[in-house]
Amino acid sequence: GAGANLGYQNVAITVGLYRETAAGSGVFNLVSNQNFNSTTDGSLINPADATTTNISGTGFARWANQTGGDNREYQVRVSVTSTGDAAFGNPGGSALGARAAVNFDSVADHRGLLFSANVEPANYAGNSRGAVGAAAARAQWGVSGAGPNVFGLFPFRATVAVIEPRVPLAGHEGLQGRLTILDNGGANLRQGEHPLAVAGIIAGVGPDEARSGVAPGARLLAASIGDWGGTIAAAQAAVNNVGVNNPLVVNYSASDGSTTVESLDRFLTVNPRVTWVAASGNEQTSGPWPGVTPPPPPSSGNVETPDYAYNIISVGALERNFNRPTDFSSTTLGNQPSAPHIMAPGEDVMSLASRDLNNNGHLDDHTRTFLGNDWNQTGGATVGSITGTSFAAPHVAGTVALLHDYALQHNYRVDSVDHRVMKAVILAGASTWGITDRAGNGWRQTVDGAGTAAAPFLVHRSLNENLGSGMLNVPRAVGIFAGGEILNGNFTTANAPRNQIITGPGAYQNGQQSFWDFETVGGRNGGIDGTVDYILPSQLVSSQDGASFSLVSMFDYLRACLTWDATTNAGGTAYSPLSNLELRLYADNLADPNGMAGFDPNNPNADTLLARTDGAGENVRLFDLTGFTTSFTQAGDLAQWNGGLSFYLQVRNLSDTATTYGIALTLVPAPSGAGLLVLVGLYAGRRRRA
Repeated sequence: GAGANLGYQNVAITVGLYRETAAGSGVFNLVSNQNFNSTTDGSLINPADATTTNISGTGFARWANQTGGDNREYQVRVSVTSTGDAAFGNPGGSALGARAAVNFDSVADHRGLLFSANVEPANYAGNSRGAVGAAAARAQWGVSGAGPNVFGLFPFRATVAVIEPRVPLAGHEGLQGRLTILDNGGANLRQGEHPLAVAGIIAGVGPDEARSGVAPGARLLAASIGDWGGTIAAAQAAVNNVGVNNPLVVNYSASDGSTTVESLDRFLTVNPRVTWVAASGNEQTSGPWPGVTPPPPPSSGNVETPDYAYNIISVGALERNFNRPTDFSSTTLGNQPSAPHIMAPGEDVMSLASRDLNNNGHLDDHTRTFLGNDWNQTGGATVGSITGTSFAAPHVAGTVALLHDYALQHNYRVDSVDHRVMKAVILAGASTWGITDRAGNGWRQTVDGAGTAAAPFLVHRSLNENLGSGMLNVPRAVGIFAGGEILNGNFTTANAPRNQIITGPGAYQNGQQSFWDFETVGGRNGGIDGTVDYILPSQLVSSQDGASFSLVSMFDYLRACLTWDATTNAGGTAYSPLSNLELRLYADNLADPNGMAGFDPNNPNADTLLARTDGAGENVRLFDLTGFTTSFTQAGDLAQWNGGLSFYLQVRNLSDTATTYGIALTLVPAPSGAGLLVLVGLYAGRRRRA
C-alpha cells in the first residue's frame, strides 16, 4: 500500500498503471489510473488525525502478475500532491512539519516502481528570481553566465562550484549537460536533492523566470566534502578544474565544524579570484512549531563555522514575501565580524525537481519541495520545502556569475573579478527600501552625529545586525559593475603616491553614476595616513550679491562599500592584525591654498569632514547617505581654485601596512519627492534607505 501523512494538508494521490508499448522499448502508455483523496471534503488534515490511503485492494494490486506474453514491462506510478498550506514546513526541509510518508510493499524487488511527491504552498506564486530582478538584469546588460559569444560558440566561462556534503542528483534537463561532477574516487560520493535545488537556483533553465536560475548560462561544478576529505580540499578541486588564478564562484550551502574561519580566509587570500558565497545557517531561535511536539529546541542563533569568515559573502534568508528575515536565519547577534552580509529569498523557493512530477518520462519538472537526501524507492519519504539560507545563497552566487560574464564580454582586466571587488559591488548594490528586521524596524546603520561640521555622521556599524547591507538587487549590482573601474592609470600600485587622487577618464564630471575600483592604499608613514580620494560631482552656487557660495552635491543618494581581506599566517591558523581602513566623505573648502581637489597632506585640516565609518574588527565599510551642501563666504578670486573645489570620497589607512581593497559606489536618484536637501549653514546632510 501507499500511505500519506501530511500535517495540515489536503493530499491527493493518483495511482497509474503503465504498460510498455513493446518489449524493450522503454516507452510506457497509461493503461488506467485511479485517484484517492486524504479527505472527502477537501479539509486540511490535523497531524493528530493522520490518514492512510491503502491501494492494496484496487485493481493495481496484482500489477506485477500481469501477463503480456511478449515480455513487456509494467510500471505503477504514484503521485502525491498537497494543495494545502506548507507554512509549517520546517526550515531547511528536515523531518518536521508537513510531510508525506510513503511505503511500497507490492513485490520484493519493487520492479518498475516510480514515485513522485509535490507539496506546494497554497495560493503562493512567489517568484524569488523576480524579487531580486534577475531576468531584468540579464535583459538590460546582456548577461546570462554564458560568457562572450565567439563565432556562435558559448564556452560557459562563468563557472560556479557547488560545494556540499553531497553532489546534485544528475540528469535534470534544466541543467542541459552543464553540470560536471568532480569525482575523487567515488567511495564517499553521494547524490542529493538539496544540492540539486541549489544548482537550479544558480543556473537552472526553465520555461519562465520563476523556474530559471539567476545565471542560466553558467557552467556548474560539484564537489562533495566527504568525497574530497574536507571543505577546502573540495574547493581546491574546483580551482584546479578551472585553473589557478581563473575566475570561480563557490556556493557553499553547508557548515563544517572541522573547517575553521582562519583556514577558509587563508584559502581565499591565496585564491583571490575565487568568490565564496556561503549560507549563513538556520540556527536562529525559532518556534513554537504548530503541530510539532516537542518543538525544536532554541539555539544560540549564531552563524556556524566557517560561514562567518571575513573574506566571504555570507547570505541570510528572507521570507516568502521578501520583506523580512525568516525566523530561522542566523546572525552573529552583534558579534564581529558581522554576518550576514546580504539577504536573499529563502522560503519556499522554486527549483529543479528530482522526480518526474508530471509523469511524462522526463526530468524536466520544477518544485518547491524535495524528499530528502536518503529517500529510496523501497523506504519511507519525507517531504520538506526548499526553505533555508541554503537556498538564499545561490541567488547571490548566480549574481556573481553574471558579473564574471560581464567582465569577460567587456574585456575587463583580470583583477576586476577579485573577490574584494565582487563583494563590494554586491553589497553596494543591495536595496534597503521596504524591508524590515524581525521586530518591524526598517534597515538602518548604527550612527552617531548630528550632521554638522562639529559632529559629522559616524557610522559605528556598517551592516545591520539582522539585514546586513540589505536585499540582493541584481540589476543595481550589474549596473555598478558596468559603470567600469575608475582608474588613475597606475596598475603598479607599489609605485603609487601615498596620497592618491583619482578622477580618471569618464569620472563623475562626465555624468558617470557608478564605479568600482581595485586599488592599494599605502600605510601610515611619518604620521601621515595613506589615502586614496575619489572626486564626486558637485557645483558652486553663488548668492545674488556674489558674496557667498554653496558647494552643492550633484547626487541625491550616495551608497558606497569598501572591503578588504583579513589575512592569516601561512598555515591559516591565526589572523594577522586586521588593517584598519576607514571610508570618509569630505568637502573641499577655501582654506586650501593649492586649490587641489582631494586631501592635501600638507594641509590635513583644510577640508570639512562630513561623514566617516568606524568599526574595529570589521573589514566592510558602508555608506548610505544623501544630500550634501557646504556654504562659505568668498575670500578672493575663486578662479584661483581652477574648479578644484569638490566633494570627495576617501579611503584612509590608519594602519602601517599597505592594503589592497575593493570599492564600489553608486549615485542614484532619491525616491520621488525626496529631493536634494539644501540648508543654511556650513554643512547639512541626511540619511535614507533605498
